[in-house]
Amino acid sequence: MEIRKRRIIFGLIGLLLASSSFSQEKKIAAGILVNISGQVWIQKLGENKFVRAKSGEIIYEGDTIKTDPNSRAGLVLKDGGEIKISQNTVLTVDKTVIMMGQMRSRINLNKGKIYNKVYGLRKVDIKTPIAVCAVRGTEYQTEVEEDGATAVIVVAGTVSVENEFGSVLVSPGQMSQVKPGKAPEPPQKLDEKKIKEETSWHQEIKIEKKILRIKIGTDKGKEEKTIELRFRK
Repeated sequence: MEIRKRRIIFGLIGLLLASSSFSQEKKIAAGILVNISGQVWIQKLGENKFVRAKSGEIIYEGDTIKTDPNSRAGLVLKDGGEIKISQNTVLTVDKTVIMMGQMRSRINLNKGKIYNKVYGLRKVDIKTPIAVCAVRGTEYQTEVEEDGATAVIVVAGTVSVENEFGSVLVSPGQMSQVKPGKAPEPPQKLDEKKIKEETSWHQEIKIEKKILRIKIGTDKGKEEKTIELRFRK
């Protein structure tokens, strides 16, 4: 029942984002920003400044999201994936493509920390300044320091961490780190306490899909309308 409900929700979100893309010339909707706390900003593709973000705002391919200190947000991708964005984070939503009948999304994480949930056979690639994290059907955290150093902690599923110097496969309960100019380090085991310490922040960001209220543009130009989706258990 839970899987069926999730498919219905993701399908409706996909239809909604598709209609939004149709009304926005040359823009392709990538997801919906939800549950904003604090100061969160968006730089639209082609723009040179950031503007204040709002919960329920459509995020398009090429848009950049930035969070201030003590700020956070959730992002629901059109393929159903969830990204929880921590404070002091900058990321760009890249293109979503269809490869061999499967959706594949890419997120460019410039700095900061995100927590991802990817459902089913969907794929999400997290690109940092020095590595790429390729995943399918998993739950994990990616953190990028100012110098690009990257750390990946896997909670469920597997993540391939790779760059020009090498690659490793990270399993549940493991972490791999990547330092500038070096291959990803062999995965190391983390105990449950350490994993909780490193990832518990994401629990403060609730992505509730039972009721989803979204503002979208209409074909009449500057007008907006709010769509409310309700889902029963």
